Amino acid sequence: MSYSSVKLTKRVIDAASPGAARRIIWDTELRGFGVRVETSGTKSFLIRYRPKGNGRNGPKRFVTIVRYGSMTPEQARNEARSKLAAVARGDDPAEARDQAKEAPTLSQLIERFLSEQVTVKKKASTAALYTHYLTGLVIPTLGSKKAGSVSHGDIAKLHGAIGKTRPVTANRVVATLSSLFSYGAKIGEIPHDFNPAKGIEPYKERPRQRYLNTVELARLGDALHEAETIGLAWHADETKATAKHSPTPENRRRKLDPYAIAAIRLCLPAPAFEKSCTRAGIGSTLSAACSSCQTPKPTKSRFISVLPPSRS
Repeated sequence: MSYSSVKLTKRVIDAASPGAARRIIWDTELRGFGVRVETSGTKSFLIRYRPKGNGRNGPKRFVTIVRYGSMTPEQARNEARSKLAAVARGDDPAEARDQAKEAPTLSQLIERFLSEQVTVKKKASTAALYTHYLTGLVIPTLGSKKAGSVSHGDIAKLHGAIGKTRPVTANRVVATLSSLFSYGAKIGEIPHDFNPAKGIEPYKERPRQRYLNTVELARLGDALHEAETIGLAWHADETKATAKHSPTPENRRRKLDPYAIAAIRLCLPAPAFEKSCTRAGIGSTLSAACSSCQTPKPTKSRFISVLPPSRS
């Protein structure tokens, strides 16, 4: 590599022809600023410096500013002056550049988030939703960007694109991304104050009501009957050390509080209430009343008839 020095102007740079080896022309006006001429003819502005604290014997580092043509020599000189001033304050542009290259992409951060955080600490159904949001909706659009370079505008644009047809899903995607960036900051992959998903205005959501159908009501009645008679089955996590102290599988049943069962029955629609009362062996007075078209005000005796016996 050969070196020469001259005040860098457009005429000088245009006249610099490529040679058999790469060469650098240093600027005589700003120490450490130059233009590199590749054998292919490509020309780029750069700076050379020694990191603060390493002394005169410290290693020299080179950082490319921009390719010639994107900036004029004077603009590149001003940019170089700014970067060299930052070096004097203790910054190291080359180290920052290397760290940026090693920083994970959003896709890589998502992969780690799903494997180390979501699948370990979330329910299976929640983990499936997170996976759908991130791998199905986020990665195709933003996955190749560095996680630390994703902007508020990127998230807002994604939110708007999804929200055109699925506003609720768009809100959930933004919430999931906010959790992702919080996780990234926690493990040190992005700055602690970096979360471009914050401040996105959500779409308005209307609460939805859904009523149980006849099949579901029948299943609920059967479950209530089972809960107050033989008890509901439960499962122990055999992977835990405490599992060896659990009852045998045939004894893993738990009866629910009878007063709670009675309260649930009172909330059921009339047909399901009648069936549930019949299965439970409760008197038919209130059951018959609730099955009629008009809902009478139950008397005290009728109310008591659906409650379990006194515990006294």
